[in-house]
Amino acid sequence: MTVAAWVTYVPTLDDIIEVCAELIGDDRRPVVVYAAMWPLARLLGSRDRTLPDQLCERLEALVGDHRSLLMPTFVPGYRDGLCDLDTTPSTTGQLSEAFRLRPGVRQTVSAFFPFAVRGPDSDAVITLRPQQAWGAGSLYEWFEQADVRFLMLGTHATHCSYLHRMEFLVGVPYRFNKSFTGAVRRQGEEFELTEELYVRTLDPLALNDFTVLGDALCAGGMQSRLIDGFPISEMGAVAMRDAFLPILQADPLCVVQNQDDFAHLLYPAARSIAQ
Repeated sequence: MTVAAWVTYVPTLDDIIEVCAELIGDDRRPVVVYAAMWPLARLLGSRDRTLPDQLCERLEALVGDHRSLLMPTFVPGYRDGLCDLDTTPSTTGQLSEAFRLRPGVRQTVSAFFPFAVRGPDSDAVITLRPQQAWGAGSLYEWFEQADVRFLMLGTHATHCSYLHRMEFLVGVPYRFNKSFTGAVRRQGEEFELTEELYVRTLDPLALNDFTVLGDALCAGGMQSRLIDGFPISEMGAVAMRDAFLPILQADPLCVVQNQDDFAHLLYPAARSIAQ
C-alpha cells in the first residue's frame, strides 16, 4: 500500500459551494442563509479567522447579481431606548456578522430581528415597516411571497426562524403579542420604531423543539446533504409553509416539549370535567 493511500481526504470550501449550488439551483429566487461557522471550521480543519469572509465572498459569487442574498443579523433590542443597527453586531453567528459588514450590504429595520441583504430586492425589503414582526407586511411574509430558498449550513434543517410565522398564523396558545417602542439608528438616520413581537409566555415557558418536524419537511420537499457529517439543507418558503402549517393547525402544541403545561388552554372543557 502506498503512502498516498493512508492520506485522509479533507473536504474543501469548493466542496461546500458545489453542494450549495446544486441545492439552490439557478433561478431568481432570493437565498436566505442560516449558518454555523464552527462546524464548518472543524470540517475544513481551519483556524483561519478570515473563513467567514471567504464563505461570504463565495456565497455572493454563487448567488450572483441577479438574485438577493440575505442572512439573519438579530440584535438584543433597545439599550437605553436606542437600537443602533450601524454598530450593534449580529448575535446570529460569525458569518452573518461578516456579511453585515461587507460593502453593498444593507439591513432591514427591526430592533430585534433585522436581516442583512444584498441584491436586487434590497430597496424593497429595507423599507418594510410591519406592525407585527411575523404578520402582514413583514419580512417573513415577503419571504413567503418571494418563495425564497432557505439554505441551512452546519445547522439542523429546522433551525429557520421563518417557522415562527406559522405559529403566528395559527395563534398558538403559548405566545402572545407584545409591543416595543424605541429609537432605531440605521445608516446614520435615527427614527422612532414600534413593532409587535409574538413572544412566548414566561409562566409557564414553552420549550420549543422544531427538530420533530424533520421528517415532515423532508416529505414536503426539503433537500439535504451531508459532507463528512456537516449538514447542508435547502427548502423553499412555500414548501416549508405547506409542510408545517397543516400539522400545527391540527396540533398547536406539536413543537412544544412541555405540552401538559398548555393543554388546558386548548381544551378548557376537558379540564373542567376532569376536575
